[in-house]
Amino acid sequence: MILKKAITYSGVTIIWMIVLAQLGLNLAALLGAAGIAGIAVGFAAQTSISNVISGMFLISEKSFAVGDVIRVGGFSGVVLTIDLLSVKIRTFDNQYIRLPNETLIKSEVTNVTRFPIRRLNVEFVVRYGTDLPRLKEVLLGVARGNASCLDEPEPLFVVNNFGRLGVEMLFGIWFVKEDFLVVKNSIMQGIHAGLHEAGMEFAVPPAVQLEGPG
Repeated sequence: MILKKAITYSGVTIIWMIVLAQLGLNLAALLGAAGIAGIAVGFAAQTSISNVISGMFLISEKSFAVGDVIRVGGFSGVVLTIDLLSVKIRTFDNQYIRLPNETLIKSEVTNVTRFPIRRLNVEFVVRYGTDLPRLKEVLLGVARGNASCLDEPEPLFVVNNFGRLGVEMLFGIWFVKEDFLVVKNSIMQGIHAGLHEAGMEFAVPPAVQLEGPG
């Protein structure tokens, strides 16, 4: 769509330039006479052309498509349209945002829904002296008891660091991306209940992160 519009606009512009030249108009003098207005139009045209070219790169790279959820800068939302000059998204609090294509090309864009499965990472800190092998058993039991968690790839159990407040842990489980809210809620409750039953305590509140395959 973007390529088609760009070719159309370029063709119309070239035709008008040829017609004006055939009528004997001096295009250089005409543009020069425009003065400040011409400069302003030039800057606007430069920005538009940059957005059009950036839009072509977005289409060719296929980093995201209409319907994908993307995160760029401080915004996250569903892609509504990919147009000649910009991309429109709807945020999860129902705001309509227009992002110039040039901005997207120059920014780090995360496609949240690129892959069919994702990993939910729960980072938390347990007190020093916690039985880590037992902790691993508890967490794996939480994952096995959750119908939304996938058996493959296997859950991730990592000792991240020995911090000031305790042992910093990461537990990651894989799930089908459409079930995010259900999985997040059930896993967080399961971890809390599992540690409580095992007599273990958090040193600080846990945090949640999301990752794609890889």
